[in-house]
Amino acid sequence: MATVNMFVLYSWLLISFVYAANVVLPPTNNDTKSGTPTGLIYLIGADILPTQYVQLCQTIQSKFSQPLYVGIPAFAPSPDASLQEFVELLPDLLKQMESKGLPKNSPIFMAGHSLGGAVLQDFSGTYGDNYTSIYPDWIYKGQMLNAAFITHKWRNNDTQLISENYTTPTLTLGGELDGNLRISRMIEQYYIQLIKNKTDSNQPFVNNKTLLNLPVILINGMSHMEYATGQIPKNVMDHDLIPEINTTQAQDIVSTYMSCWMSLQLNNNKCSFDVIYNGVYQSQTLADPFIFAFILEGSYWFEKPCDCDPLICESTPDCQGGAPWMDDVVYNLNKEWIPQEIMCGFGDKGNVSITVGQENQDSFHPTYQVDPIHYANIWNECSSPQDVNCILNTTTVSQNIYPPADTADTGGASTTAIEMRHKMKNRQACYEHINAGHVEEDFQICGKINQHSINWALKNAPNQTINRYRKYGEMLEIGQDIFSN
Repeated sequence: MATVNMFVLYSWLLISFVYAANVVLPPTNNDTKSGTPTGLIYLIGADILPTQYVQLCQTIQSKFSQPLYVGIPAFAPSPDASLQEFVELLPDLLKQMESKGLPKNSPIFMAGHSLGGAVLQDFSGTYGDNYTSIYPDWIYKGQMLNAAFITHKWRNNDTQLISENYTTPTLTLGGELDGNLRISRMIEQYYIQLIKNKTDSNQPFVNNKTLLNLPVILINGMSHMEYATGQIPKNVMDHDLIPEINTTQAQDIVSTYMSCWMSLQLNNNKCSFDVIYNGVYQSQTLADPFIFAFILEGSYWFEKPCDCDPLICESTPDCQGGAPWMDDVVYNLNKEWIPQEIMCGFGDKGNVSITVGQENQDSFHPTYQVDPIHYANIWNECSSPQDVNCILNTTTVSQNIYPPADTADTGGASTTAIEMRHKMKNRQACYEHINAGHVEEDFQICGKINQHSINWALKNAPNQTINRYRKYGEMLEIGQDIFSN
């Protein structure tokens, strides 16, 4: 028994030693680099060793225009690295970097992958304006989040914009084929930081200052693990997707953006702003279909719902009244398949002999609420089903449901609604309000509405996404609606 215990103790000490060794990389090619020596601290992902980031960090060193000292801290052997642990590790790491030649009060950037990025963005939100309280002799210039993002915690709850108190310049990079941090969550961040607050409809983004200080760039074909090399942790192995570019290609792209962005933040005239701008601009091809889908559902992460007491909620500058995909009165985004209009089934949506028009306005309310109760309504009548001058006015109720895991905002769960609950008027009620008499029951109406959703996705998704879906995916098919007494 004593022998076994000694073996366990020795193994634990060995593991602790492996994890406890910070990695410090002095500059490479120092004789050809000019400018102020600069530091980069890179925070590791869960269950990944500091040495597994050496290749990426050396590539960044080779591309950066100034002497770059890199420090990669080792967290305790636990998947739950924390802000407090990093705060405790940071002073010793900075001293180690200084012992390798980094002058005191040098400009320091920090970067983090996955969990390391999550800890880093929390550090920046907490200590960004008071970082010298942790260690006095450094200048914190900005953070670079690899497969990580600024979380909902740091948003203004009323506007969903990043809080004005979050002032740390941030470069955010995400891989298209990241299975641990869904690309949809990165695109949510892309919209919030670069598009939501723009004032010029003729411009794609807010402004160049924001693009410099808060850029989000999506990298086609890159997976979650390709920021590192070597052994893949089980959680990553279980969830990550197969990349379409190799690790060397991925790290070459990442290091180009990171080294250029650091040069721009230092204003050393060693890299063109076009590098970052073009990366953001080219990301639109992947981002735009996702953004349109977020807007159609009325994503609560884009804009909070009004949830007003009146039956009909009108949008205000501070909230959205209803779901645009249900509404062709307030919004002009979905003219082809408003669900309530499919439910009524007039004209090309069911009975072509009916020439009455229809318009529907939607409102966000909790569908379960009974005090006050919110319900769908028909507000007028038409004299006949062939009254081409009459428009039937209907209103509906919607509530988006998000997965509980989304509350933690890790990026690993769906960031879009997993269910949209609706209250609509049935087809018979629509017929009665246009004097069209009795209509036969159609138990496939809900299936038709859902099929329109799939058709919309197939029509609007990026080409490479459609190709992968058809090659590897499980085809989505709408089942028959089941009649129940």
